[in-house]
Amino acid sequence: MSVETASPADIAAAMTQCVESGASIEVSRMGDLVMVVVTRDGASSERPNEPVVESGESVEPSIRVFGSIGLTGCESTSVGGTTVRRVLAALAMHAGGVVSLDRLVDITWPDGVARTAAVRNLQAYVCRLRSVLPEELRKGLVTRPPGYALELGAVDAVEFERAVQLAGDQLRADSPDRAVALVDDALALWTGRPYSEFAEEGWARAEVTRLEHVRSEALDTRCRALLCAGRDAEALSSLEQLVDERPLWERPRQLQMVALYRHGRRVEALRVFQDFRALLAEEVGVSPSDTLVSLDRAIAVNDPRLDEAWALDEVDIAV
Repeated sequence: MSVETASPADIAAAMTQCVESGASIEVSRMGDLVMVVVTRDGASSERPNEPVVESGESVEPSIRVFGSIGLTGCESTSVGGTTVRRVLAALAMHAGGVVSLDRLVDITWPDGVARTAAVRNLQAYVCRLRSVLPEELRKGLVTRPPGYALELGAVDAVEFERAVQLAGDQLRADSPDRAVALVDDALALWTGRPYSEFAEEGWARAEVTRLEHVRSEALDTRCRALLCAGRDAEALSSLEQLVDERPLWERPRQLQMVALYRHGRRVEALRVFQDFRALLAEEVGVSPSDTLVSLDRAIAVNDPRLDEAWALDEVDIAV
């Protein structure tokens, strides 16, 4: 499928080609701008391996930004070429807010382009995007001065953060098993790096980093909830992953030390502290917090309070 801005002569030629080849053509006009969309039967999709919702499944359509940019819960999960995906990604990143035309132009053509031509082309790409979105999502893509807005919450990143927040609420409400289930629901949405094809571009980099941080916090919440629920062995498995991802974070080390101690692996728990202290000194030139030092001392003397209910926010052991 191709999208081109065409002159009348180009349109006539394209229509002739369509008749001869059996392809279909869609022509739309916005002011003095004409957009031609040509679809050739049998042409391969840009993303042939995208999942398709199976018949009978009840999945609400939503926008996917984890992994490849596209749709879920629809017969077709592709939204088109790179530029259309870029526009959708920019709007989804600011779902609920307005993205100005100038900002969208800068994102879509980072190397610069004449503004008048860029705005016209951008309008054509937004028109194309609207044409491929299912009705439930299309009505959320609106024109709002000074640009466009995606006024809906059906974005996997939005749903991910909502589930992580609810998990934290459940943990604070002393419902650790429910918290674990909510984090698992959130992590199931994480099918790949956020905005993967644009992740290293300047306009996306900060949001990608932020979402990766939220994911690590979700893993932290899951580990704390597992410990609260007495599921120490499961917590240890998750903590290994979190420590690998965030080696300089202190919280995972706290949780790991407690989990190992409760699992009868006291020597390993003490070694975690020693290794972490050496890593901090080498990498950033600081020492562990007083909280972690107190925990290390408590483990060293087999403080019986370590077997009591796990404190949610801090290891409250004073030695």
